Amino acid sequence: MTKNLSYFMREEKEEIITAPAPESFKDESGKPIQMEIKVLSGERIRKITDSYRKRSVAFDNNGKPYIENGEVVFQTENDTPRAFRHIIAEALVFPNLCDKELMDFYRCYDKTEMPLKVFSKRGEYDQVFNTVMTALGLMQSKKETENNLVEEAKKLISCKGSDSYWAHVLWQRHGLRMEEFEKMSKRTRLFYIASEVCESENPCRTDIEIFLAMLKRGVRF
Repeated sequence: MTKNLSYFMREEKEEIITAPAPESFKDESGKPIQMEIKVLSGERIRKITDSYRKRSVAFDNNGKPYIENGEVVFQTENDTPRAFRHIIAEALVFPNLCDKELMDFYRCYDKTEMPLKVFSKRGEYDQVFNTVMTALGLMQSKKETENNLVEEAKKLISCKGSDSYWAHVLWQRHGLRMEEFEKMSKRTRLFYIASEVCESENPCRTDIEIFLAMLKRGVRF
């Protein structure tokens, strides 16, 4: 492969993503409104979050600056909720939360408060927050999160001898619910695991004995 730096030279193009607004927002015909979200650059997002970060000298209970190893100790305070609301206000192209007419209607002239004013019904702000943050790549979508959880669970189950492995075995073979297994004391869990191991090595159930005998004879199922 040719080491050509032009591969890394790309123009920044504005990317707009559409996503449904909360259900209470509908057009004249009763159809759901589609929001438009501008994908902000990582640099722009960092600048916004940095603007809500305050660095100040740390003081002790006597009001004196903390000194550690001969140096003054500083503390950092982040107004994360406000920073996120600023990001939402800047990313939303439609509705434009910085529009004068919209701000006049809500009598709000602070862009960081507009998301709370416009999406004021229960659950609306949380929905918009998740939608915008997912569009910006700051959060995983619900489907991605679920897929990751499934893959993580599969890895835990595949670890032979672990509690997750035995919870899986007892659920599949005997219908013991995993939440019931988790509630058991360690001693009780070990008893169930030991019982399953013993049953596998020396079956005491007649149907299992017959099944194993038929397998030895080459019977296919």
